This record gives sequence, structure tokens and C-alpha cells, in this order.
Amino acid sequence: MFALLFILLCDAASGLRIPQVKRQISKISTDDVHLDDLERELELKAAQTFEPSKELTAAWKTALQHTSKLDLKNKQFAHASLSVANISAECKDNIRHALQTNPACADPWDKTSLCQHAYEIPSYRLGDLFYESSNPKETASYMKFFFPHSVAAKYLNACSRKSDMPALLHIVDSPEYAAYERPSPKAVIVHLRLGDVLYKNKPGYMHNDGYYQRHATKMVKEGLTSVVLVTGDHRILQKAALDMDGAAGQLNSSTTQTEKRTQKIENMFKEHGLTVTKRINYNADCDLVYMANARTFVESGGGYSRLVSALVKLKGGSVWA
Repeated sequence: MFALLFILLCDAASGLRIPQVKRQISKISTDDVHLDDLERELELKAAQTFEPSKELTAAWKTALQHTSKLDLKNKQFAHASLSVANISAECKDNIRHALQTNPACADPWDKTSLCQHAYEIPSYRLGDLFYESSNPKETASYMKFFFPHSVAAKYLNACSRKSDMPALLHIVDSPEYAAYERPSPKAVIVHLRLGDVLYKNKPGYMHNDGYYQRHATKMVKEGLTSVVLVTGDHRILQKAALDMDGAAGQLNSSTTQTEKRTQKIENMFKEHGLTVTKRINYNADCDLVYMANARTFVESGGGYSRLVSALVKLKGGSVWA
């Protein structure tokens, strides 16, 4: 059974070897497990009620026009619709029901590669994919289909075993991402997990004020002067996911809570004389490359932040937790 799963998830052996990589894959805490479960729940709702933007629909149409000129020999796409008029409905159905009928339905982020834009299609779960923590076969198939040019897809083509850190590190450090923004070596990168947790009113899954106060004090003692807060609340901005429970007002409530919490954390660092900047709602792969290159990283909860922590350690950085 394991061998079959292995073949499905990892397409090729990377051939990479990095000493003591296993030591960087930390034990998963109970809180992290609960937080990951919560994120999956909200991602599923976002997918089941997904409505594409005008920009995404236009990108799908462009992709379909290009695809229609190709000879689609892959049987997986044998029944793909070639109707530009129907592409929006077809892709929306693909996302809502986790179908894979038309390759033109992939997220078109790679066409612009603007880091200020997040993936619009929901359920890009790199942490789940890497740790194979939930329905690994389905997660791998979904990621490859809807995000074919992402870090996740590249990892699936390169990995040779479960949680293959050398393969992932090789991708993050590859020339393809060389021009992506890196943080200043003097900046402390603080990852925040807020939006979906606040929406579900699960404060126990978040770090309390004392967590950030302690780190702020430590920064001052070590002569560090600047902080970058990295967070994304694009899940709660999927209004349909919140309306699924008949609660349209929860969108504004969740957004407001996220903004207030971010501001409070920012103020805690400023009160210690630290300069604070924010990096909000960037693309997940861009954030991965950015945070992985931090000299000092303050982690949050969940598999994605845990994955970043492992990369930071491998690249010689320090993780505060």
C-alpha cells in the first residue's frame, strides 16, 4: 500500500542529499493538528461555494483558446469542453466538486507571477501536501491539476519520499525563484495565522499577547530593530464560503477582527521601539520563498508555518517559537 501511494505522490527521485535534514522536521503538536483541520474545513467551504472573479474567468477563456489549438493526447483531458462560452461554468463546477475535466481551469497566477496577488482558486495547501497529513493522494492530484506551475507541483515532480525536504529546498533555492524578494538579514519575520481562526472563534489556536511580547523583548536585547508581519486572510474574503451558513455579516466581522488583531500585534512591537512593516495577502509560494530566507523567523500555528520553520533552519536561520 505504501509503495503504491509513494508512486502516486512523488514522480521522480531528486537525488539530493542534505545532512541532518530529518532533524528539521519537527513533531506535529496537537494544536497544529486542530488548526490544520480547521483550515481544511474552511477551504472546503470556499471550494464548494466558489465564485470566480471577472479576471479569473477572462484568464480561463484565454487558456482555453490556447488549449484548443493543441493536440490533447492525454486521456485525462479527452472530454474537455472547447466552448469558451461555457468555460466559467465548467471550471466553477470543477472547483466546487474537485473534478479535473479541463486543464484550462488551472489557476492562471503563473501568467503574471505577481507576488502581490494570491492564488484565487482555494485549497492551495502546501503544508498538507508536504507532510501528507490529510488525503494525500487527493491533495496531490488537486494541487497538480489546479496549480500546475506552483512550488507544490514542482515538489511532486521532484520528491523521492514523504516529506522530502532536500527536494523542496532545492526548488526554493532554484534559479526560477532567484529574483523573488528576500527579507533583510536584520529583519525578524513574524508569520501570523489569523483570518480563518478568528472567523471560527478559536482563540486557543492562536498565540497570545505574551508570545509576541516575549519575542519583542528578545529582539531589543539582541539589537534587532525591524519586524515584518506576514499574513493572509484571502480565505475569509471568499464571501460565498461565509454565506454558506447564512451569515453574510460574518465576512465584515472576520475581516475587522483580523485587522484589529494585526494592528494589536503591530503595536506591541512598536511599543518596544521596533519598526514594523506588513506583507498581507501575497501569493503563498512567494511568501514561502520570502520567509524561508529569513535570518530570524517567528512561527505561527499550522503545517505551512511549520514547513517554513524547517526551511529556515536548513538555510542557517533561527526559528523562535
